[in-house]
Amino acid sequence: MNIDAIIENAQLKGRIIALDAQVETLTAEVRCLEAVTRSHERVDCLLVKGLKDQLNEADRKIHGLQQDNESLQNTVDRLEG
Repeated sequence: MNIDAIIENAQLKGRIIALDAQVETLTAEVRCLEAVTRSHERVDCLLVKGLKDQLNEADRKIHGLQQDNESLQNTVDRLEG
């Protein structure tokens, strides 16, 4: 091997080491982003559950008000009849 080939080989090895480090850094970033995504999915699921609970409660109240309205209407009808 001549000196130029040795130098080029060393430079290429250095680039490989630098690229390996970048791959490790990017892999760590991907894992971090995956963890953040999973935590947001959990938050979204909790938010959706909370909203569903609120809708169910609103539906119960609406049903109760409809029954009250029907009862009052029956009373009015009886009193007018």
